Amino acid sequence: MISGNTEYGVHFVSTITDTVLAGNYIGLNASGTAALGNGTGVAIESSSEIRIGTDGNGQSDDLERNLISGNTYGIALDLSDYTTIAGNYIGTNANGDASIDNYVGVTASLSTYTIIGTDGNGQGDAAERNLITIFNSTVYPSTFHEIPDVVRWGQGHLDIVHGLVFITYRILETEASVGVDERGAEVDARRLSYSTGSFDEDFVTAPEVYQIIKEHCPAYQPSGYLGGTIRHDSYKWLAGAMVGTKHGIYGSVGPLAMQVAQAGHHLFCGTYLAYLAQMKAAPLMFLLAPWDPAVRHALKNWLGDVVRHPSHLLGRVQIQTIGIIQAPDLQPGGQADMCDSCPDMTVWNGTLINSCRMDEYRLFGGMLSVTRKEAPEPQPEPQPEPQPDLQDERQPELVGPRDGDRE
Repeated sequence: MISGNTEYGVHFVSTITDTVLAGNYIGLNASGTAALGNGTGVAIESSSEIRIGTDGNGQSDDLERNLISGNTYGIALDLSDYTTIAGNYIGTNANGDASIDNYVGVTASLSTYTIIGTDGNGQGDAAERNLITIFNSTVYPSTFHEIPDVVRWGQGHLDIVHGLVFITYRILETEASVGVDERGAEVDARRLSYSTGSFDEDFVTAPEVYQIIKEHCPAYQPSGYLGGTIRHDSYKWLAGAMVGTKHGIYGSVGPLAMQVAQAGHHLFCGTYLAYLAQMKAAPLMFLLAPWDPAVRHALKNWLGDVVRHPSHLLGRVQIQTIGIIQAPDLQPGGQADMCDSCPDMTVWNGTLINSCRMDEYRLFGGMLSVTRKEAPEPQPEPQPEPQPDLQDERQPELVGPRDGDRE
């Protein structure tokens, strides 16, 4: 059990190679039923040939599984190559039948030849599959164009991918700003996992992510949103749910159906829905077709598909959510525009806090504000000392002796 660490549960760094991490509970208690958390469950930096989980050889594959849940970041790759992540439970309990979320399940940056799941070689492929109920991915400016590929991958695995979440990348630039804690004291913000010296690219916004998904998947349509705590005109969360089978996506759940589903779940279960752990209720969504135009459109498309391909009637109807989260945005006054009524709160010392700011609570006791570093006052350029103008200077007149002075 590797849990309760401020920064890293496991940290591979500086050319670590040919290493296996298997059979661990990372971020959970010993029974695998509750989160204890780490800053990052498993961090792999500047390393290669790391295997997280099983090798799929048919020998003790279940025992090689890692349970990685309840962390800020489940697995984070950076500048690492030939990494294999296979056979793990990421974001679930020990049985794999309930969610214990990481804020981000798996994130990779500037890493190549990475396998997440099976290698498809026909040997132990089933054991190599990771159970990731919700697949979270960080959207960097450099990976923005890859969003449609992730959506297509998710739609091709409706049986195990219950949802996709795209979280826009944000980072604190420590060269240009200073972190200040709740007492007004300056702190070393470089200790935060989400800090860097400088970043010169434009951050991606939630509307931009929505637009690129919509262009490649016209069936996607959000049915709910959250604004910001400071800027109420910002889209901090966009939430949508699509209806489909392994044969294709037929449409999205509309706002009315979403309201009914949320109110019903709260009435009978005492909580609101974030993600669906079970897909059995998905076909029941069609019962709302008479009242919800979006669901009616999806039902019409499904029936049309069944008429053209009768065997598709046996396909299981499922719901897959796509969420878009615009991470905290720094405002001119130094405060961060957070998600209003954040659904991703977690408990810290008996208090509900924003899970994405957990590092600040662990390291500094609360959320930081940020002030810009004052640029040094420009010094006047030294002026050259004045030089005599030789052109205007009069030459001394040579005067010889007068005639009367001669003897």
